[in-house]
Amino acid sequence: MDRSLDDLAQLLQYTETYDRFMRHIAQNLGNDHPSKADSSKKEAFPGVPGVFEGTILPDRTSVEEAAGEVSALYAEMEGALFKISVHKALLIDKVLPQSNTSSCVEDTFFIAHRCAKRAFATGHYLAASAVLNHISNVLSSLWFFYIFF
Repeated sequence: MDRSLDDLAQLLQYTETYDRFMRHIAQNLGNDHPSKADSSKKEAFPGVPGVFEGTILPDRTSVEEAAGEVSALYAEMEGALFKISVHKALLIDKVLPQSNTSSCVEDTFFIAHRCAKRAFATGHYLAASAVLNHISNVLSSLWFFYIFF
């Protein structure tokens, strides 16, 4: 499941990079295209037929919608993996004599770091915030309950 999440994170990263690139290109095209108000640009682009009005890209593209659906699936899978991993860390908990803490603390925060790092690597802010929300929920419910009760 870890590899599948890596692949989904990479897919989200590619879609975010592509979307940013296309928006950058569309913005530059919009700035360079002649408009009714600027006659100097019309003379600079004599081969361009007519005047462009409107937006080049819509506010929400189909690629963004698909990425949003994939990010929701990714966040749920990441949250489930984190919850299962923390539960396993709590089951194999050991307290070593020379250590001040139990092994579940180190294991839990290692897992949380790995999940959060992968979520931030996507570049998709909704996926990252959803994964951080899952991490927070698990830490405040399951792990907190185990430690203190």
